[in-house]
Amino acid sequence: DPTLAPWIVRSVFTGVFASASFAFTRVEIARVRAKGLRSLAEERARVQEESRFFRLAAPATRSEGDEERLFQSSVEELHHSLYHLLRLLHQTLELHTAAILMFDEAKSKLRMVESVSDSDDLAEGPFSPSEGAVGAALKRGEAMNLRNLKPGYGGLVYYNGPALCRAFVATPIVDRGEIVGVLCADRIVDRPFTDREQALLEEATRQVLRALENERVFVQLERSKREQTVLYKASQALGAALDRDAVMKAGLEAAREIVRYDVAAITSFDPEQKKHRVERVEGESIASLEGLEFKDNHSLAAMAVKNRHFLPYRGEYDARSQVVFTKRARIEGMSSLLVLPLVVREDAIGTLVLGSREPQKFPEAVRQTLQVLANQLSVSLANAAAVSRLEEMATTDGLTGCLNKRAFLEELEKRMRSAERFGRKLSLIITDIDHFKSVNDTYGHATGDVVIRELGHVLKRVKRETDIVARFGGEEFCVLCEETDTEGAFQLAERARHELNATVFNTELGELRVGLSLGVATFPEHAAHPQALFEAADRALYQAKNSGRNQTCVA
Repeated sequence: DPTLAPWIVRSVFTGVFASASFAFTRVEIARVRAKGLRSLAEERARVQEESRFFRLAAPATRSEGDEERLFQSSVEELHHSLYHLLRLLHQTLELHTAAILMFDEAKSKLRMVESVSDSDDLAEGPFSPSEGAVGAALKRGEAMNLRNLKPGYGGLVYYNGPALCRAFVATPIVDRGEIVGVLCADRIVDRPFTDREQALLEEATRQVLRALENERVFVQLERSKREQTVLYKASQALGAALDRDAVMKAGLEAAREIVRYDVAAITSFDPEQKKHRVERVEGESIASLEGLEFKDNHSLAAMAVKNRHFLPYRGEYDARSQVVFTKRARIEGMSSLLVLPLVVREDAIGTLVLGSREPQKFPEAVRQTLQVLANQLSVSLANAAAVSRLEEMATTDGLTGCLNKRAFLEELEKRMRSAERFGRKLSLIITDIDHFKSVNDTYGHATGDVVIRELGHVLKRVKRETDIVARFGGEEFCVLCEETDTEGAFQLAERARHELNATVFNTELGELRVGLSLGVATFPEHAAHPQALFEAADRALYQAKNSGRNQTCVA
């Protein structure tokens, strides 16, 4: 009846997303789905495949688990919407089957993504897009309406065998000018589809597209929200990390939140020395590369710094032909690699390197998010370096690079407590350059500074790694030796004295040699607390001076 057609159109599309029978719909969907339960692995594959059919899948910038859950949610929501639409079409138009077939990514096959049918003989596919009535509709790019079909017609590919259908309509689903699928409807009653009914089915394809677009927007918004959350958390973690090691640790943890990697590294670049250094690594296969130094070469890391641009192109990596750091220090077993420059105020200060055994792990969407992280990491590393310089200025003597008096006294207190707690020896050496006032008066203060600086270098050369050297004031230096008895400290003092004695300073007035007096005291033999230890070593120093200078005396 022509008077019923407008009512049919309104009722179908008013009811698509209405609440009527929604609970029943979900129960019905669950019942239908229960027929085809698959294993967990198969279910994951299905979600990924259907997300690609629906054009939801895009390069992930979150962990695979989160992306899977996002796809699962969106795919299920789409199935709810599409099933509800097909069910209403099925009931309203008295259909035998209503089905939606979608192209795969390669557009080489069709697969049924949703259906409502009175038949138990539906095939899921895949189907050839060139076969039967469906193929003809896709080839023409417009709806195909077949009437008066003979029973047993074999042109409906979504049935496992010949169909009993007497009428059929296939309507291509066109998204932005591209055919992405087809809506199929058939009847077993001998009543052809009218023009109004065909128009209704064509309008239904647009409803399918709206449902798809809604979910695409939802996925994009969710992805964007999650990326912003990750980057915000990364910014907080990087901002809270003040030293370089903490910053690098936070940076790599943030990178792992964006994409799962198998190896990672952060390098630094010294523009004055033209030298790169691998500062931190993650991944057992490259653990030995931490601390590696290499010159400014043609490696990916060096070129990324030089050009301030990510490498390699498209993130594809071949260890046989591409060098990350040096030819000898290769990174094996990776199929994907990304080297991002760390840039601060137009200057590259290093790189962030990520590698994965999986191919195509760093597509553009992932790279762009990682680049934002790299920018944050760059600023945090620069800030950490500035903080380090300020701390160094506050604790270091500017002339010699040794600790200053305040920092030394703090170390003396701390190490004395440790020695007392664990019952260990702690020795203190105090040095004084002989006749230093005469050096300044005769050769000038510039030469005096050279002598002081050289003594600092000598003491740092002869000390052990755990010992500390400080300039206490003027020409006076202190050396604090942990777990060292009096004899050990005496031997160290003598090495320093002999080395300074052998040093020749060339001045405008000729060669200059200087002597060195030293005093040694040890905890707990000579003192029980820091001030007493310092006073004991100081008395030994004056004993050396009063005994003819250029010698070492023990308290």
